[in-house]
Amino acid sequence: MENKTRKVRMTRAQYHAEQEPKPRKPYEPPKVEFVPILDFLNRTQFFTPVRILKSGPATVVFWIDGTKTVVRVPKDVTPNDYEAFCAALGKKIFGSNSALKKMIQRKTEFQYPKIKKLAAVMVAQDPGEDAEEPDSEYPDLFI
Repeated sequence: MENKTRKVRMTRAQYHAEQEPKPRKPYEPPKVEFVPILDFLNRTQFFTPVRILKSGPATVVFWIDGTKTVVRVPKDVTPNDYEAFCAALGKKIFGSNSALKKMIQRKTEFQYPKIKKLAAVMVAQDPGEDAEEPDSEYPDLFI
């Protein structure tokens, strides 16, 4: 009979104990390539319509990249080509109608008139002591 030796598998810990540790490289920040800012002509090519299709209250805009955007007019509003295209463009840029509305809500600020001008208007239009306070666009300024 031959003497058969059985091969013993090495465990992961034994294997790594035999290996020499690799020297660590110092941290290097990732290299960022400079991407030139797109000029006006290159930006417009992404948002160029190929075809604009009007079908009742809906407007379908087919874009140069092969996608399409559908916008609909509410029942109580008359269709307007300019507003429909602007809505489709906003929907294309921001991805959805709700994303566009959220961005508009976050970025909208109200600019109140300057106090000196408002005071001059109030003095010029002062109806007297017995008159009621008029309803105004700026109720917080009449305190």
